[in-house]
Amino acid sequence: MREEKNKKGDWKNLVALIKGAKPPKWLFIIGVLLSVTTTLVGLLLPLLTKKFVDGFSISSLSAGQIAIFTTVLIIQAISSALSIYLLSRVGNTVVANVRQRLWKKMIVLPISYYDDSQTGENVSRVTNDTAILKGLITEHITNFLTGVISIIGSFILLLVLDWKMTLVTFSIIPLIVLIFIPIGKQMSKLSKATQDETAKFTSLISQVFSEIRLMKVSNAEETEMANGSKGIQKLLTFGIKEGKLHALIGPIVSFVMMLILVIIIGYGGIRVSSGAITAGAL
Repeated sequence: MREEKNKKGDWKNLVALIKGAKPPKWLFIIGVLLSVTTTLVGLLLPLLTKKFVDGFSISSLSAGQIAIFTTVLIIQAISSALSIYLLSRVGNTVVANVRQRLWKKMIVLPISYYDDSQTGENVSRVTNDTAILKGLITEHITNFLTGVISIIGSFILLLVLDWKMTLVTFSIIPLIVLIFIPIGKQMSKLSKATQDETAKFTSLISQVFSEIRLMKVSNAEETEMANGSKGIQKLLTFGIKEGKLHALIGPIVSFVMMLILVIIIGYGGIRVSSGAITAGAL
């Protein structure tokens, strides 16, 4: 319960932070709409391909069909390019505004704050942590929205083409969910721990470099070497754990994709041979 409340609180704080950064709303809306357009146009391509495959012959091939297919591809490419540019501009603007507010805030903080905090950690908060907002706006939010649209649209499209093969193919989804939910939780925990440890290590080396004369006068080289080695080893441990998870995810993804492909080709081939669906629908 506490974790859920903390997550809700973090999400509200993040939304408030983005709103306070005054993002260009219209650019964001246009960028998202273009991204959705790219997804919807992408859903039309299978239908065009189906008609093209089912009625394919040199005599039936017309300039109109080629023009329609080419136009759809061009629209998808243009909308995708514009969406990426606009969302990138919005993300960079938000990051710049947040950094500006944070910089003004930190400049007026009392000396006691800096006595109780480390220089490197403050530097990391201004540079690294704020940059995460760019990825959130340019990638995660839009990918979530377009992903939902793509999944729903694809499912409807597949049901229209052949509902039996669709149900057989999607029957593997519960297995995928059961496998990837625990892996996703581990990735999330590891990512947060790595980010915190990176901030601490950055803080340490920044403090040492900024006070290098005091460190040498105090003969604290050995102590700082030991502290730095501890930070490096912790980051190494997190990196190895991340590598293990990636090594686990890779084969699982390949296995699932191959399993789905075998189901589609095998069962779909049976459906085509029986005349239930056309080769274009498969």
